[in-house]
Amino acid sequence: GGTAALLAALGNVPLPSAANQEFCDFVPLSPTIRAFAYVPTAAERSGDFSAFDGLLLDPSTGLAVPGGILSPTSPFWAWRIPANAFRTTGVASGASCSIAVSAAPTATGPVSAQLQIANNASSSLLTVDLTANGVAPVVTLAPASVTFADTTVGATSAGQTVTLINGPGSTAALNIASITLAGTNPGDFAIVPGNGTWGNCSATLAIGASCTFDVTFTPAVGGARSASVTITDDALDSPQTVSLSGTGLGPAATLSTTSIDFGNVNLGSTSGAQLVTVTNSGTTTLNISGISLAGTNAGDFALTAGTSPCGTTLAANASCDFNLTFTPGAVGARSASVTITDDAGDSPQSIALLGTGVGAPQLTLSATSLTMPTTPLNLICAPRTLTLTNTGNADLAISSIVSSDNTLFAISANTCSATLAAAASCDVSVTFHPTTTGTVTGTLTIASNDPGSPAVVALSGTGQPACPLASATSTQRLLRGTDRTSFEVQPNATCQATDQIRLACVGANPATCTFTPGTIQNPQKSLLTMQGLSGVTGNSLAFQVTGTSPDYIQRTLDLAVNFADFWFTPYPTEKTVASGEPATFAVTMVPINGLTGRMNLSCTGAPAGGSCIVTPSSVNVANNAPVQVQVQVNTAGNATMPPAGSPQGPDLRWLVIMLGVATLLAMLLTRRRAKGMAWLDRVIPAPAGMRRIPAAYFLLPLLLLILD
Repeated sequence: GGTAALLAALGNVPLPSAANQEFCDFVPLSPTIRAFAYVPTAAERSGDFSAFDGLLLDPSTGLAVPGGILSPTSPFWAWRIPANAFRTTGVASGASCSIAVSAAPTATGPVSAQLQIANNASSSLLTVDLTANGVAPVVTLAPASVTFADTTVGATSAGQTVTLINGPGSTAALNIASITLAGTNPGDFAIVPGNGTWGNCSATLAIGASCTFDVTFTPAVGGARSASVTITDDALDSPQTVSLSGTGLGPAATLSTTSIDFGNVNLGSTSGAQLVTVTNSGTTTLNISGISLAGTNAGDFALTAGTSPCGTTLAANASCDFNLTFTPGAVGARSASVTITDDAGDSPQSIALLGTGVGAPQLTLSATSLTMPTTPLNLICAPRTLTLTNTGNADLAISSIVSSDNTLFAISANTCSATLAAAASCDVSVTFHPTTTGTVTGTLTIASNDPGSPAVVALSGTGQPACPLASATSTQRLLRGTDRTSFEVQPNATCQATDQIRLACVGANPATCTFTPGTIQNPQKSLLTMQGLSGVTGNSLAFQVTGTSPDYIQRTLDLAVNFADFWFTPYPTEKTVASGEPATFAVTMVPINGLTGRMNLSCTGAPAGGSCIVTPSSVNVANNAPVQVQVQVNTAGNATMPPAGSPQGPDLRWLVIMLGVATLLAMLLTRRRAKGMAWLDRVIPAPAGMRRIPAAYFLLPLLLLILD
């Protein structure tokens, strides 16, 4: 009993790892949300209520609080409790249990939080104060960037020193995983070997200590060169970088591309021209000695002058260009390369050339006409499929597939992409949706790179009078708890079609549908029996009936079942009065889905010697209009003892007043629990006998505290 204050110190916790400390007791609660923990009874755990184990409820909202995470008192810390910490059985006398709490720091320094534990030993919360301290190294680099003096291509500059410091503000040793070069031109820079793994730096650096490494610059070509040193370690901001830059003195040839793929080109055809630009990004004149084609299929590619033809010299920062084309000499993959020879440090430069020689495409259709099945008006027939095959030896480029009338003859499916490879096939499906009786025609036009394009397919179909489904009653209203009802389904009275129609339900879950018979033919009827309606949790169930015949899909028939019901809204739900004083509760009865009839109201559970009165005791409900009633509970001294399992104390007594209502129509067939009952059961276990409610009755719990 009483409130115990405990302190759990996790000590220094390296970032970003976590430390664990186990605590013994019951259910963890967020330090920022006071919540009650509901522990189900043994009977409930064996049934449907087992899903509530460990549930946390916020009494101010009645909503569940996410379990397993404690809100931090500092934005830089996260205190965590695993989900299996929630208890469902309590702890026996003399026994113990544990709750694991871990700290996962994301910043250095001390932090604290509080674990609050609800228990039945007293009305107070058991609290555990949590403290920990995050530690981590801090990396400082001096300088953060290095710029080398201009250096002749091929020469090596003097070394530039970089200092790595574990501090200031470091609280842990620094563990270095690697120091590497990266970026645009890492090969032009080097880390000078020293006494350590990386220059004079080794794998570990103590708090406040420092080490150095030198970097040199050896430009491969002229012009601006850059890279970076990357230090990977266990500091929070890892990896750290030092930017490197320098300028090479000399020419440099920079190409606009290093590879060109011309793709598929028909035999005997020449591709479009691809422009290549050569730029002297160096500091001195670039001397070009030759630009030539070489490789396996060099004869399939051609060089032509560009808008700024390349000569033998190219000034610093100037550009020139040339064009390349591809004329395949055979079917299949073809390759070559362009080589530029000059006096730059990385000469010769090269461009890889690729292309594929292909033959001509040829479109072959599975049919030149499609005849649709005879279809009722305003319905859609089963699709007819046309297969397209490329029987040529080149890719078929399909630019469009168009129906002349997309209302009558709609393209319902199309597996054809923009390109159809040689020997490949794809399908186009067309449906028929007649709006008038008689035969109608149309066309399907396919445009492609086939020499005979476009290809035209004739379309035709015949419409007959429509045959939709119908029911004399599309919506039924039933009392809540009714398990079974039926609808009569048949083709519309104007239907002239004689196809067999197979019936099915869509969206009726959890209810089930049975059609007798399951297949009908005009003017035959089918009896639809709905069962399992008592399992519907909402106020209505909307579903559809579909009818399918061999050659077309019927329209759907929309049906619905609405459930008549009502519920209570009390205000307030609990009161505290002195012994001998009356308590009054205002209650609103709200009908649902047109519930109509006279209701008798009664009140039980009044204190001994007192009384409970409902005014009025009988009401009429109609047109979904709310009805107001008043419940008055009269108390009489200290005669009432608290029910078993209630809180004990010399100055506090409580009663649960149950407001019940029964319909004189005796038509309510299911067990119900009014809103508010679940909250009461979780906070204070209800006395025996108050959990099961007889059919045709609704019970509303009201809590009355009587102070002696």
